[in-house]
Amino acid sequence: MSLKVPDLGMLETMREEYAQHLANCQALIDTIPEQHRMQRRNAGFHADASVVAALGNSLGHDNIKLLEIGVWKAATLTYFLKKTGPASTAVGLDVFQFENQLLEAKFVIARQDLVARAELLVGPSHSIPKPIFDAGQSFDIVHIDGSHTFMDACRDILIYYHFLKPGGWMVIDDYKDDKHSPEVRTAVDTLVDRNIIRESNKGSLEGWTNYLIQKAS
Repeated sequence: MSLKVPDLGMLETMREEYAQHLANCQALIDTIPEQHRMQRRNAGFHADASVVAALGNSLGHDNIKLLEIGVWKAATLTYFLKKTGPASTAVGLDVFQFENQLLEAKFVIARQDLVARAELLVGPSHSIPKPIFDAGQSFDIVHIDGSHTFMDACRDILIYYHFLKPGGWMVIDDYKDDKHSPEVRTAVDTLVDRNIIRESNKGSLEGWTNYLIQKAS
């Protein structure tokens, strides 16, 4: 299986830049008064999430649309919006289960002047919100970063693949994180090995933790 991606050098450059973006988001969050902070202080987890923006940027047209399942504190979502042009938009769905998590995500978006281009939806991924139904098959990038259990990962991949445009990309987070999220790899491999995910351009990049699937045009 040979995964074909846009210019790998560009992907690597954007991964390096994402590290600085993550630091900037952390600095913003650190200005929030203590009583409104989450107990978990990290703005994000790893720079491999930059591939979401890189793939969007590579599509080469305006109005790039992201659907993100699992937002955390909106670091990846805001990086996507900043890197894909002023017409790009993003919809993020998360249960926001931790106290002040939604507040911090909204703060990160607002402080980067991206409120008009970002919509956050609160709820579990198995209950598809009406705005996503209404959007239909219109998202250029779908980022799966919700629950990392086997059944939840399988469900999120299968459900939200339907909302991806032909030629668009699905990015599945933590495919190679066998220490903290081993069931994600099992979920993806099960769907691929049983030919449930049939696309030909799919796989993982050496040195990256995500799994990428490009929907056939």
